[in-house]
Amino acid sequence: MIGLDERSIGSASEQGSAGNPSPPLTNPDENLIERYSRMLCKGLSSDRRLEIISAYLGTLDRVGSAVALESDLPYEKDLIGLAILEELLESPDSELRSHLEIAYIQLESFIPYDDFKVLDDFKNASLVARQMADTGDPASIISSVQMMRRVQGDLAVSIQEQISRKMKKRQAQLKTLYGGTCTESIPDCWWGLCC
Repeated sequence: MIGLDERSIGSASEQGSAGNPSPPLTNPDENLIERYSRMLCKGLSSDRRLEIISAYLGTLDRVGSAVALESDLPYEKDLIGLAILEELLESPDSELRSHLEIAYIQLESFIPYDDFKVLDDFKNASLVARQMADTGDPASIISSVQMMRRVQGDLAVSIQEQISRKMKKRQAQLKTLYGGTCTESIPDCWWGLCC
């Protein structure tokens, strides 16, 4: 058990990622579905889910980029994910289903500041390096290569790959939610949808 009731889930989430750090929900090695299944025992009211999901969808509209700061989220990722999964479980035929599924997967595009900075620096440096290289001047071309080495290109690629892996994992979780088939990364039983 994670030892959180609905009041503590709400109060921790209302701090959001931007302000005060919230206590960890579980062991960081525990997989996402196990965390959600523990939280789901308490459940969220329909109104609370709507509040959380609406705020998150508003954030997605405002951010409008491939990656964003985790601190931009109106609630913690875990709580937003829980609200979306509960809504999908309670209303699987909803016309919003595909939008909620995409929103659930996009949670992984909200990343910590340090990772965001690496990606943003790399993107900006890439634009400048391209402009320098387009001049055709050999010195500018060499300078552009040196600039790209300094902006941690390998780390930027690694961060993007990590985001992609996490998104694929969320996609597999959604398939399990509806299909009742297990993948190796999903526990034997998930919220009574046993395989």
